[in-house]
Amino acid sequence: MVLTLVMVVAPLTYIFARAFSEGWSAYAKNIMSPDTLHAIWLTCITALIVVPVNILFGIAAAWAIAKHRFPGRTILVTLIEIPFRFRRSSRASATCCSTAAKVCSARGCRPMTGR
Repeated sequence: MVLTLVMVVAPLTYIFARAFSEGWSAYAKNIMSPDTLHAIWLTCITALIVVPVNILFGIAAAWAIAKHRFPGRTILVTLIEIPFRFRRSSRASATCCSTAAKVCSARGCRPMTGR
């Protein structure tokens, strides 16, 4: 919960505070500028192209992995699983470090440093 607050809510709060610091009229003027509208258009076009391509490649990879045995299958599965592994391991290590720090402070000892 604290990590979400620090990594998501705090930056968004800062962004909105800066965006509206000069008032709604300055925000409206900037959001309607040609450069901003072009950036929004480019983002939408990119998403419209990338999302279907990603879906097609994802379905093709899932079908190939489920139905066939081929050289490089293990590497493909590993590449697909890497983002999920890092997310779990970082959460687990953060929980572990947090728990260790709490136990250490409760016992009056100092936590180990990387030295």
